[in-house]
Amino acid sequence: SAPGEDGRGLRLGIWEELKEGWQHIRSKPIISFAMLNMTTATTLILVLSVVSAPFVKRILGIRADDAVYILAPAGIGVGLGALLTQRLHRRIPIFRLVNLGLLGFGISLIAFGSTNWIGRYLASGLPEWAVVQWLLGTVIVLALFMGLAFAFITIPAQTILQEHSPESLRGKIFATQQTMGNVASILPILFIGGLADLFGIAEVIVFVGVFVLGIGVFVLRHYGGQMGASGTPV
Repeated sequence: SAPGEDGRGLRLGIWEELKEGWQHIRSKPIISFAMLNMTTATTLILVLSVVSAPFVKRILGIRADDAVYILAPAGIGVGLGALLTQRLHRRIPIFRLVNLGLLGFGISLIAFGSTNWIGRYLASGLPEWAVVQWLLGTVIVLALFMGLAFAFITIPAQTILQEHSPESLRGKIFATQQTMGNVASILPILFIGGLADLFGIAEVIVFVGVFVLGIGVFVLRHYGGQMGASGTPV
């Protein structure tokens, strides 16, 4: 067959697999619940990586290269969250654990962005070095909490996908999730930087935090009855 026909056949095959995976996701609320939260969490981490450099430069007044003060604690938080998830998974229903992570991430983002205004207030009565030290310490703690929240979302959600997906469809479901994550990640790459220049980096971070809280409330209301009733553990 011609190369063009082979390429078209490959694209159609991939599309059919994604469509089959999506149909299964829609048919099982627990799978769509896990998918929504995994996509949200991976997008949020990308948002954090995009805003961290301009945030430390504009708000903390230190070099953009020092964004490691945000990213490193977030990484430590993910590792700590993985350990805690193993301990909590028998005590807390999976729905509650994932929703706790989602709401915690949103609250942490709002507090993260609000450090800008708190710092301005403190600057009126404290020396600059003390304000910077306070801001940096607060940001490190919040980044740690965001990493922790990320683990609470993604690790149980991955477990859901593993346990509730038929083996024959598991690859298609994970491929669909990866595709959704890639599509969702386009938004922060395209718009976050421009919105930060237009409205301010702190304002954008707070807005994203409020948006995440909205997703958390939606998940709680939409899936709460179905998941809460079953109390499905990790």
